[in-house]
Amino acid sequence: MARSNSSENWTKHPTLYLKDGSIVLLANTTLFKVYHGLLSFHSEVFCGMMEGTSTLPADEEKYDGCPIVRISDDPTEFAYFLKALMDMKNPVLSKTLPFPEAAAILRLSRKYIADSLREQAVKQFERLIPRTLVSIGNIASYTDVFGPNPSHWPASPLILLSLFQEQDLPAFLPWMYYSAASEPLSSIVKAHSERQISDATLYAIFQARDKLCERWRKIGFNTIMSRSCVSACHVQLSWLNQHCLSPKVLDKWAGFKALAALSPGQNTVTFQREANTWVQIGVPCGQCRLLWLDKEMMLRRETWMTLPSYFGLPSWKVLWGEPGSDDSDCEGF
Repeated sequence: MARSNSSENWTKHPTLYLKDGSIVLLANTTLFKVYHGLLSFHSEVFCGMMEGTSTLPADEEKYDGCPIVRISDDPTEFAYFLKALMDMKNPVLSKTLPFPEAAAILRLSRKYIADSLREQAVKQFERLIPRTLVSIGNIASYTDVFGPNPSHWPASPLILLSLFQEQDLPAFLPWMYYSAASEPLSSIVKAHSERQISDATLYAIFQARDKLCERWRKIGFNTIMSRSCVSACHVQLSWLNQHCLSPKVLDKWAGFKALAALSPGQNTVTFQREANTWVQIGVPCGQCRLLWLDKEMMLRRETWMTLPSYFGLPSWKVLWGEPGSDDSDCEGF
């Protein structure tokens, strides 16, 4: 990195500039002074630096009696990484961390080949990803992983999708693609316009979204029309048009359970479509409801099994790479 900043503008990090440190790291204008032996032990890249590879300046620039290594990382993100690296005996990732902090540790542990720390970081995010269909409702929430403050959470699944793509975590991608495809269209387009997702990712999301909506429409339509029921036409116009054109095939909507719980003579049900907006729609007869709920479960099972293919990804078996596993293990039934 070019030496474009004067030492007069440099500032010492308030907690990560140690008096007895043996190497100084300069990120932008922020100085970190830490133990080179600890860095070398946990990071292959820093180990190479300490051995005097070409990563160090040729003239061995020094500050406060110690060699300086200039790095291109954001100082705040690098501080998160250093703090985690220097406290491996009490892993910081065993606690809830704000998303920006957890993401920085994930990125930089890969960049600096700090394998033990990266393993912890991956496990932190893995808590958000279901491995089976039945585990979808039991995965950790943002609160569990990032803490109770919503301002510390990722803004949308699209942010997580981009992070997992960047960090080469393919096993996490099918669920995050699905979650991204379930976002409002305006959010998806906005993420693309702000370059949070690539053209290829946008195309994959839209293609999969269409397929998921079509599967949902077909299963609902076929179930309702498989019986000669006086409410069929009304249901087709209201239920299908209002609710079935959605990519959220794997979600266990409360509406499904509400249908099963309706009394036999009840012909309408009220749903909240948007904030402060409620609609009342017609529902199938009792026998159609039971048939529809049964087929809905079949639809979710089949969709889960083939979910990676919707986004051009390998099978679950290949993605998780677990010896002895097959696709039925991922089904969860």
